[in-house]
Amino acid sequence: MRDDVVHTVYSRRQLLTLRAAPGSKSTSYVGHLAALGLLRYRGNRAGASTQLRRSRAFVYKHDPHHQLGRVSNVYCRRSDCRRENLQQRDRLLVSVKGVADYEQVLKIGVLNVRSLGNKSAAVLDTVVHNSLDLFAVVESWHDSAESPSIIASTPPGYCVFERARLRTKATSLATNHGGICIFIRQGIQASLADLPLYKSFEHLSLKIRCGELSFIFVVIYRPDPASSLAVNDIFFDDLADLLERTSTFAKCTFVGDVNIHLDDTTSTHATRFTALLDDFGLHDIVGQPTHRHGHQLDVFVTRRDQSVKSVTVDPPLLSDHSLITATFDAAGLHATAQNAIVWRRRWASFDYDDFINELQESRLVLDPPTDVNELVECYDTTLASLLDKFAPRRQMKTTARPSAPWYDAECRRTKATTRKLEKTYRRNPSDSTRSAWRLQFNSQRVLFQKKLTDYWSAAIDSCRGNSKALWSKLRSLLQPCREPETVLTADDFAYVTL
Repeated sequence: MRDDVVHTVYSRRQLLTLRAAPGSKSTSYVGHLAALGLLRYRGNRAGASTQLRRSRAFVYKHDPHHQLGRVSNVYCRRSDCRRENLQQRDRLLVSVKGVADYEQVLKIGVLNVRSLGNKSAAVLDTVVHNSLDLFAVVESWHDSAESPSIIASTPPGYCVFERARLRTKATSLATNHGGICIFIRQGIQASLADLPLYKSFEHLSLKIRCGELSFIFVVIYRPDPASSLAVNDIFFDDLADLLERTSTFAKCTFVGDVNIHLDDTTSTHATRFTALLDDFGLHDIVGQPTHRHGHQLDVFVTRRDQSVKSVTVDPPLLSDHSLITATFDAAGLHATAQNAIVWRRRWASFDYDDFINELQESRLVLDPPTDVNELVECYDTTLASLLDKFAPRRQMKTTARPSAPWYDAECRRTKATTRKLEKTYRRNPSDSTRSAWRLQFNSQRVLFQKKLTDYWSAAIDSCRGNSKALWSKLRSLLQPCREPETVLTADDFAYVTL
């Protein structure tokens, strides 16, 4: 390759402007792009009646033991059942490869969940649906990493770091309020930061390394002012000490619930909190209400010179606090999600009558071989050539996402309805659209939790009389996810310190 070759790089906006350029839709250009495999066609967003007419509805059989590199059974629902056998046999996995490098981002979420006990299924779906790499949860109300609510909330392919609130009485059976959990996608290096504990707030601090991005991640929960743990003067002294200890890191992300009305400009606590952040070169990127009562209690703090691609604050749905998500650049990030390249035929253009006419005029029907081996070979070659003519194959990319074994067709339909109402709210924000979305989301949360409970109840009940199978089910249900087995040394973080 020549060293003097100049490569031109276009942004997405520049590529979109080329649509209106003269000659941009020329057949020669389109053919050249198609030969290079660079063309990408939009999907079908037609309504239910149109999709039914075109017979493009697919029903995928869920396999809880599905492994990457193996294709699960796929069943196709067709208006003409005569096509089912032809379509069923045409499923071929070609290769498995990672997500494209241009999607090198790190997505972080934070939520005051107010108990994982009855929301574990919804929390798991939130992590998977939003493709979160790090998800911080405060007020988890758990006791240890072996708590069933923690295990049930951890999606496949994730690990969890947790810190439960210390009980004043070890033998107490009352609800253990407070608690912090951080769900981390496998492949991201993480280790506990050596920071002291404080009396005025709970915190869990991790050193994170993701590709070329390294930072310290601090999750904090300050109890409600009515609590005996929330002493304002001590809180600000402890917070200043924590920020002082993390100031040696070039990049710092500080999230959680501080229980201060940061939107109240007349509040001395809010002014003092903002001034303290400013002293350490930090700033909050939320800047809007995060609580059901219209106040900002939650924060997402970064350094001023730390770039953030996007920030999203959803209305309070899962609890009385909003889900906050932020996206950062993470060059060199090795995503764990996998894309499968499969061959599928274009059944939408398949003409059954023409196929039958061609088949009746073929050698297989008019002059079939008498030898069995030749007859089988003639059968395969004839059908393959006709299928390539009337329903040519094309490559398609499918993303393999982790899914819970209890997630079935009813869950997918309910979630589709929720997503439809969410899109309606985002297009037209109003009290009515927000209320409709919230009601549907609550129904979805109740359904997911019921599916989770019913699935494991049926699984355990099916092991009656088989102690080996029973203990296997209980192990998968009660065994906590292991933390990432990575040990980061001082040299790993030396280049990010001041």
